[in-house]
Amino acid sequence: MDDLQDASADSAKAQVTKSLNLMNPATKWIMKTQNMTGKTVIGITAVGEKIYFNMSFLWNEAIQEFKKGNNTPMKYMKFT
Repeated sequence: MDDLQDASADSAKAQVTKSLNLMNPATKWIMKTQNMTGKTVIGITAVGEKIYFNMSFLWNEAIQEFKKGNNTPMKYMKFT
């Protein structure tokens, strides 16, 4: 670990990273801000949200059908 710290001693990003640890309460907000910039992160977030909302819709529809007495959609809703 000392070799990595010596190699990155002159890096500005390495100095910032040293302060990002679990003992620093601002770490969560700093990382959140850093992760919200750039096309790639926004694309990954958009895909994650699409999956979440589609799965929520699918589960809600299956539960509504189950409440009506139709058990067919529920038998396909399995975790594998």
